[in-house]
Amino acid sequence: MKIQFNLPTNEAFFNRYATLVPTLSKLGIIAQLISGLTEIGIIYSIILSRVSEFAPNRAVLLAVVGAIIGTLFLEVGLRKFAPYTIKAFLYKRFKGLDLAMTIFIVIVCIGLLSVSALLSFQGSKELVSIASPPPKLESTTAIDKTYQTKKVELNALFSTDSTIITTGYLSQIQAENKRFEAKIAAHQNNLNRYTQKEKRTGKSYQSRKESIQRKIKALEVEQAEQIAQLEAGQAKELKTLVTTNRNDLQRIENLYLLGSNTIKASNTNAIDKAANTTSHYGNGLAWFTIICLCVFIFSVILEQIHKKGSGIEQVALPNQYYFSQSIATDFVNMLSDKFNYKLRTRIQEWAINTPAPPLPTAPPQLYDLAEAKQQRLIFKVANTKEQHYLLNNELPELDAQKATIIQKDATAINTELKELEPIILKYLKSYLELNKSNLNEEAQQIELKAEQVIKAYLGEQATIENISTLKTAIIDFIEGNAPNPFEQHHRKPIGFNTKDTNKESPIRKSYNDTPPPKQRTCVHCSKSYEYRHHKQKYCTNECRIEAWEKRTGKTLKLKKKK
Repeated sequence: MKIQFNLPTNEAFFNRYATLVPTLSKLGIIAQLISGLTEIGIIYSIILSRVSEFAPNRAVLLAVVGAIIGTLFLEVGLRKFAPYTIKAFLYKRFKGLDLAMTIFIVIVCIGLLSVSALLSFQGSKELVSIASPPPKLESTTAIDKTYQTKKVELNALFSTDSTIITTGYLSQIQAENKRFEAKIAAHQNNLNRYTQKEKRTGKSYQSRKESIQRKIKALEVEQAEQIAQLEAGQAKELKTLVTTNRNDLQRIENLYLLGSNTIKASNTNAIDKAANTTSHYGNGLAWFTIICLCVFIFSVILEQIHKKGSGIEQVALPNQYYFSQSIATDFVNMLSDKFNYKLRTRIQEWAINTPAPPLPTAPPQLYDLAEAKQQRLIFKVANTKEQHYLLNNELPELDAQKATIIQKDATAINTELKELEPIILKYLKSYLELNKSNLNEEAQQIELKAEQVIKAYLGEQATIENISTLKTAIIDFIEGNAPNPFEQHHRKPIGFNTKDTNKESPIRKSYNDTPPPKQRTCVHCSKSYEYRHHKQKYCTNECRIEAWEKRTGKTLKLKKKK
């Protein structure tokens, strides 16, 4: 949509201020730029202080982006809403729907103007604070280092002097002790000599012994006095040394404090001076931004008054694109239509190619076990006469060393029963029950017996693979997971049948009293025929020959009978 203005109807009024209004408009733009720069500063600081808590690595980038977006929101909003606010009062748009639009526009304009003024005022101080160079502060490193060095030197000197004094007096004390110990030892020898002499001669020298003892006591007293004088001299010198060292430390500490306080006072003055300078310029820039904002408002007011006085009005020239849906909406609709077309077309193709439902299959066979007798197992527990009778083939978990299982139905083979199928079934049922009871050794014995009967049942076909396959199929049948394998796997028993041949053999009967199917479909001609053995696949010998020739591409040459 294009926007244009009609020509002025009051040309005299238009010409009088034709050069002033463009200049004011440019000043308004410059004022907005200045206000925007100050707003960026304060918005950047606010966002940076919040974002740095949870995203310190990207805090600066997020703060810059947020400051730019926030400033554009305020300034672009003012540029759009301020002219409409002035027009509302100039053209008195206070009736009908114009009143609702005017109220909304005025509220938004006042809000944006207030926020912009506040952020500009505070942001100006922030910008000046950021742009101002830090005050030059003096470092206390030099005097700190000098103070520590002097302190270490005085402590080392005190340690050396005290060691010298202590060592000297210790030497003197040791010498005096040795001197007096020698004198006392001489008198002690004399005392011992008189004591021995008394024992030897039987005479008494008590007076001489007492004289010697008095001399020893006098020497000990003199020794103690000399050592006390030396220790007093040592203590006096050490006290003097400590006092001197303390005075020296206090002197260098006073010098250090004097220098440190001087530097701190100088730094405080520099900081106060920089703060005053920053505050002065910050306040100046803050009020300057308020002036710029006023210039912007005045430029908008004068521009709208000039257009009103000149009779210039805004004319909108919309085209079809203005009233059409957005590009994004058209694109989404196109994708939706294309997706629906493709998918619905594919669904229709699948529906056409979908065949009709198949015919229903025959219902499965059901077994009526109402009159079937349950198998009963008898257990004998060691050291007890108690017998456990279990129904429904549920066997307890008994210790194999404490319990023996007598499988009468499984081990006692009826010699009159010539068919092997029931025997195999009984063996494998017992094998499964023993496995459930964790009686592995007994289960392995029954399994071996079952494999022997299966081997006798298969006859010439009794390979390890065939025995294992038939045993697995029978176990699946017992567990109810597969049909009876004997219905599809019959073999004539070996030997002569002495029974009445008119009677129907139980091998040919299935366990649900239904005769097994004898009809099959030829794999070559697809005709139904009655098979003579379980491996027969073709209805006639001719079909078998034709199938071989078709499969191999050769002609079968039969040998002529002689």
